[in-house]
Amino acid sequence: PKFLGFLVVLAILVSGGVYTTLNKVLLFPPFTWMMQQEKVNAQSKSAYFADQYGMRLPVAGTVSRGHLPYVYADVALQPVQPLTNPLLPSKANLALGQKKYLTFCSPCHGNYGEGDSRMRGQFPNPPSLHSSKVREWKDGNIFHVIMKGQNVMPSYAQQLSGNESWAVITYVRALQKAKNATEEEIKLYQKEFSANGAK
Repeated sequence: PKFLGFLVVLAILVSGGVYTTLNKVLLFPPFTWMMQQEKVNAQSKSAYFADQYGMRLPVAGTVSRGHLPYVYADVALQPVQPLTNPLLPSKANLALGQKKYLTFCSPCHGNYGEGDSRMRGQFPNPPSLHSSKVREWKDGNIFHVIMKGQNVMPSYAQQLSGNESWAVITYVRALQKAKNATEEEIKLYQKEFSANGAK
C-alpha cells in the first residue's frame, strides 16, 4: 500500500509539474520569444520600410529552390531558336495542362481557345488559339509568351512553373488538333475509338 501510494503521489507531482511547465512557465520571458518575435503578417503594413509595404519583392537575381529561371526573360522578341517541349502528350500531362489552362488561360482565351473571353468587353479580346499563326508557332514560341507576356497579356511565370507551362501548351495543341483535324485524322480516330470500344 505504501508503494502504491508513493506511485500515485509521484504521478500527481509529475503531471502537475509538466502541466505547470507547459502552460505557465513557458509563457513567461524569455520562453515567449517565438510568439513575440518581430514579424510581419501577410497583407499588413510594416513600420520598418519607408514605403510601409510588409510583403517585399524577392531580391533581384533570386532563384527559388527547384525552379530554373527562364533564359530568354530579357528577350523582347521571340528567340531565334525557341525551346522544345520536354513533355509527351500523356494522359497525366494533358490533365495537368487542362487544369492549369482552365484556371489561368480560359478567363481570357475561353474554355476551348476560341478567344471568346468571359471577360469580353473589359479587356481587349485575345486572338483565337486556333489561328494559323498560333498553330504554326513552335511550342517554344508559346512558352515564351507565357513566360514573358505579350501586348496586354502579362507574364504568367509567377503563376505557372516551367513544367506546368509546357503542360498547358500540350493541352492547347490537343485543342487545336481537335478543332482543326483533317477528315483522314477523324476517320482514323473513329476507327481506333471503335476498336478500343469493342475491347
